[in-house]
Amino acid sequence: MKIVVKTPARLHLGMLDLNGELGRRFGSIGVAISRPNVVVEATRATE
Repeated sequence: MKIVVKTPARLHLGMLDLNGELGRRFGSIGVAISRPNVVVEATRATE
């Protein structure tokens, strides 16, 4: 059995609310990009 997991990279963009009017000081948004990506492969050991 072989399992392969491939996932895109994520960029997190942070924003400061210096005024604090929204009740928080920091917020962020993230976007996914296709490259670079992470690939993890797992196979069952024979022993």
